Amino acid sequence: MGEQSKNTDADRFKDITDKMSDTYKRKNHDYGNAFSEMYDELGINYGYGKIREKVNRIKTLKDNEAQVANEPLEDALLDCANYCILTLMEYQKRKEHGTD
Repeated sequence: MGEQSKNTDADRFKDITDKMSDTYKRKNHDYGNAFSEMYDELGINYGYGKIREKVNRIKTLKDNEAQVANEPLEDALLDCANYCILTLMEYQKRKEHGTD
């Protein structure tokens, strides 16, 4: 893989994660920190459940691509990635404070 391809992939990665960050900020502003509150109550299993829910949604979208026009596969993939990051954030916060 040439240097130009690496930069292109790195740029694409940054574009995607920037979009994820914008979505996180917007939703956190609109809904508050509901994920963190539920993680407090249920622990890492809450994060796992949300991730699994999105993985199942991705599978459904992929299996029924023509039938599910309202939700693009890309949106479900971004949601899944966001839940992975949210879970990691909560895990790290609790690990730092010795509460997980």
